[in-house]
Amino acid sequence: MLGGIGADPVTIGNLAHGLSGIKASNGSVPGDDHSEFDWYFRVPGLRNYVVLYGEGYADDDGLPLQNPPKNPWRPGIYLTRFPGISKLDLHFDGVSTTQVGTPNHGLRDLNYWNQTYRDGYTNDGFLIGNTVGRYGRAMHGWLTYWLSPRNTLRIDYKRSSVSAAFIPGGGSWQDYTLRNELYFKSGLYLKSGLQLENISQFPVLFTGRQHNVMATVEFGFMPGEPSRN
Repeated sequence: MLGGIGADPVTIGNLAHGLSGIKASNGSVPGDDHSEFDWYFRVPGLRNYVVLYGEGYADDDGLPLQNPPKNPWRPGIYLTRFPGISKLDLHFDGVSTTQVGTPNHGLRDLNYWNQTYRDGYTNDGFLIGNTVGRYGRAMHGWLTYWLSPRNTLRIDYKRSSVSAAFIPGGGSWQDYTLRNELYFKSGLYLKSGLQLENISQFPVLFTGRQHNVMATVEFGFMPGEPSRN
């Protein structure tokens, strides 16, 4: 993102500096640039069972590796099958944006924040980007049992938190989800899910624990969809 009222002018020099993350003499980076890369690695000797994956994100750096302490990283592991249960797999990954001290260290150290481009992390007013947010942590794991190449049963667990250095009292919540997807030869399909959310603490919003339950059911039809069951 470059230009706008009160921002650096749109010049070739500022565009080059913004894209490369080079700082100006006043210590700022012209514009607001973001970079991301991901990796996918099959472990030698276990390549049919263990995959390491992840992604790195950077704000105002050409690459996340330029400033590892500040930039968020989301590593994960994928177990493609379990011995004796070949149709069961596991994913687990985690991410943190609490790498740099506290917000009092300087707002410029926050990820997903910009003083000039206030709507840079929104799309028509709706937040975009990673759900971990600012000064937060998230861990997500899910088990999938493959009834067929398309039909699945899945159990999810997600734990999220936000630092008390950012929001008074901080916050912590957990999500437990059971879902399935079933596709039929006729082209009909059924998707259902049951989610339990446990907000263990979030004093700025609630005085005590909160529990929410949500159930979803979706029926659909995809004409001409070939069956792969």
